[in-house]
Amino acid sequence: MEVLRPVLEGHPNEVRPAIQYALALDALRKPYPESIAVLRLANLYGFRDPRYVATLGGMLYLNGDFTEAKEVFSKIDLENFSFDERTRVFYEPRSREEPTEPLTLQGRVTAVKPGYAFIQVPGYTDVFCPGSRFGDLIMTPGLEVKFTLAFAARGAQARNPQALRKPAHTTAA
Repeated sequence: MEVLRPVLEGHPNEVRPAIQYALALDALRKPYPESIAVLRLANLYGFRDPRYVATLGGMLYLNGDFTEAKEVFSKIDLENFSFDERTRVFYEPRSREEPTEPLTLQGRVTAVKPGYAFIQVPGYTDVFCPGSRFGDLIMTPGLEVKFTLAFAARGAQARNPQALRKPAHTTAA
């Protein structure tokens, strides 16, 4: 942070140092609004960088600013990002309680489509899961899962889902 601070002060619109500084604040478990404020300094050119979009959108999402996060993620439609740039994970938040561990959430699968699913997580908006089968795990509606949260330029993603319990099946009488 001591190295990046003078760079940011001299060139506040530089994207890469702003991202690195925001990630350093995040690693120190500073409140998300501090990292978000640093990233906003680079708004002028930031939206041209998928890593910036993923990091800013992810931090807004984690701060509970879902509408603003959605607006940030939607800006990829204005840029000419490749499929890889849109879908590659650029920001993997760490647990606030255990900073050496990835942020793990639990939720329930709400929708399954060919090749992807959505997971409903209490306190968050639905999380996109890029896949519907992971080894022996087949995503089905109602399945309770835990997963690590990650962010690509197009939004929140569930990674490495694992079943917690099988869905309750109802039978018609």
